[in-house]
Parts: sequence; structure tokens; C-alpha cells
Amino acid sequence: MAFIGDYWDEHTTKEIFYLLCEYNNLFLASVTELKGIKADIGEMKIVLKPNSNPLNHRPYRMNPKVK
Repeated sequence: MAFIGDYWDEHTTKEIFYLLCEYNNLFLASVTELKGIKADIGEMKIVLKPNSNPLNHRPYRMNPKVK
């Protein structure tokens, strides 16, 4: 949750609010709506060399509080 009123004056806050309402279809309502790249927008391909072996790396160390 973001509070835009904490950073700008009332006039700017109203303009940003109306702009966000106008383009609300660009933003997700929840994380479950995040599906990836849609087929009509584009397709992602990863080209691999033939007979190549996958690499295994150690995971990055993380701060225990963040983990």
C-alpha cells in the first residue's frame, strides 16, 4: 500500500490519483494475476548449445533476518 499524499501537495495528489484510476488496467490487483509474458505480446526463447550440461551454483548467502 502506498500513500501518495505523504510526498506531494493536495493538487498533485489528486492528479496522480485520477491518472492511476484512468490506467488501472495496467496494474495488478494481486500477485496471483502475475502470469508471465502473454502469447500475443511476445515469446521468449533460450537458445542452448547441443550436448551442454547445466551448471550448478551455490546459492547466495543471505542475512538470516531477511531469510
